[in-house]
Amino acid sequence: SGPAQTILASVLGINGCRSNTTQVGQTTPGTCTTPSAPTGALAIVNSTCNNCVLGGGSIAIGTVSGAGGTLQYSTNGGATWNTMLPMYNQSGPAQTILASVLGINGCRSGNTTVGATSPGNCDNQLFTTYYVDADGDNYGTGPGQLFCTNPGPGFALQAGDCNDNAFGINPGATEVCDGIDNDCNGTIDDVNGNTTGNWNSSNIGQAGGSSNFPPCGADPDDIFNLGATGFSTPSSDNLHAVYQELCGNGEITARVLNVSGGGWAGVMLRETLTPGAKKVALKTQLTSIIRREIRLVTNGPTSFLNYNRPAHVWLRLVRNGSNFVGYSSVDGSNWVFAFSATVSMNGCIYAGIFAESINVNTTTNASFDNVSITGGAAPLAGSPDGNLAETTLETAQPNLTVRIFPNPTTGEVDIDLEDYTGRAVRIEVYSLLGQKIRSIELDELHTPIVQLDLSPYQEGTYLVRVLTDGAPAATQKVNKQ
Repeated sequence: SGPAQTILASVLGINGCRSNTTQVGQTTPGTCTTPSAPTGALAIVNSTCNNCVLGGGSIAIGTVSGAGGTLQYSTNGGATWNTMLPMYNQSGPAQTILASVLGINGCRSGNTTVGATSPGNCDNQLFTTYYVDADGDNYGTGPGQLFCTNPGPGFALQAGDCNDNAFGINPGATEVCDGIDNDCNGTIDDVNGNTTGNWNSSNIGQAGGSSNFPPCGADPDDIFNLGATGFSTPSSDNLHAVYQELCGNGEITARVLNVSGGGWAGVMLRETLTPGAKKVALKTQLTSIIRREIRLVTNGPTSFLNYNRPAHVWLRLVRNGSNFVGYSSVDGSNWVFAFSATVSMNGCIYAGIFAESINVNTTTNASFDNVSITGGAAPLAGSPDGNLAETTLETAQPNLTVRIFPNPTTGEVDIDLEDYTGRAVRIEVYSLLGQKIRSIELDELHTPIVQLDLSPYQEGTYLVRVLTDGAPAATQKVNKQ
């Protein structure tokens, strides 16, 4: 790198004498031009935590520039250089990036710090399992997926939905009698935890019986099969019953298909399931005789009366407060009055069917169809205190007619209640599963026509039931198209 050199030569003799010097050369050193250091800054986007994963960090050329050679970068303090921009370390460590210019003559400029990265972190975020929730009911299905933040609509924190296309079916739903496992516990229609749904069965006394029946509100063609042993005494019943709790006014209807073993099959309204409970009952052996039974006081004697009614296989009991009325029929449409009685019972009683043997060694088997229980609502208008009205029923019941038109209907129907004018009336609408879907209270009927709109409900058959004090309930079918 200089300075310049003048080179002389001489000969040193063997006797120590040196010759004159001769100039044999002259050097002229060259010069080395160093490039200027780069300027500007890189465009750096730092990484962030997304769903518990760091990402999104990038490095771009930005405004960095250099002249006189090749622009190079280093992330290790200048130990090594590379013409490529460095890759961003998404999860760290942080990078300090230097730039320099390597001249064409091999000279390198000074270093310039052109950028520094600062990666994010996921230190305070945790993975959470979410489930696909197609119906938006906050219960999902399928394998769980890990997310660090809420993925939004379409996902739920809870699993176990057994039908992710139905909003009302999930582990948090209330089980109802509709032939569907509403609460996704694997059991259909286990209403209130009861695996038999709305219907229950029990031996009253020492009947030793059993039964088989549909889980919930029965269709007309559903068969109830009951069996019982033992025999009853006037103050203590031995029978096997299938029943529902009935709170308030209501009625039970059933048709007896067969009875074996010489015993009885019938319908009952009783205060409790103990053998000596207050009760009213109608029963038959499928002979020409039907029998009514009444027990007025707990553990008291049962009074009974036989009626000669051949082919009366349809039995019906109606409660209106403390008044109970029995009917029988050969066809389920034309009812013949059997008895009325005043029995003081609790607001909630048990309505059901039963099989009853007459011999401890004989099993009586009975079959029923067209089993239905309706009612079970609050008392009719005219009982503002909420207690069951205690009205006196006459033996001769008024014949009140209900007409509904148009039927079938696509929505609205007119209910002709001319015979009910001046009475307190309740109109109830039921599905064929026995679920009440509508109720209309009229303190006093002033006009003979009442309009009912079925438009909000699905197509199918509905039962319209009209109740008034001192008369049996009237029920008509309406077909919604």
